[in-house]
Amino acid sequence: MKTTSKYTKAIVSIIAAVAITVSTALTDSVLSSLEIVTIAIAFTTAISVYLVPNLDGNVSRYAKGIIAFAGAGLAALSTILIDSGSVSAGDILTVVIAGLGAIGVVILPDNITSEVPEIDDSLPVE
Repeated sequence: MKTTSKYTKAIVSIIAAVAITVSTALTDSVLSSLEIVTIAIAFTTAISVYLVPNLDGNVSRYAKGIIAFAGAGLAALSTILIDSGSVSAGDILTVVIAGLGAIGVVILPDNITSEVPEIDDSLPVE
């Protein structure tokens, strides 16, 4: 009798990634905005590595885009928080653009082929 689902390992991995990050962040009994973003990055990374590959084809396609947007946006946000400690309207635009760039990478086809002209062997070579 099978008692586990195909998602059991994924769920355990996600919980472990976030728990490790949270425990590290709470060593000083303060959870800063940068630490919150770091937790979100750990969660997003764990989902992208373990959960998305287990999803059905159509769901997986959208999940990859969402995860790419979240990962890139959170990475940009963490950089902003490290540099200034606060977030301005311009910073939000930077986060959104980073996320949209990541979605572009996911949705654009990667199997673009082009016609290569054939060489005409019937012509004499000088």
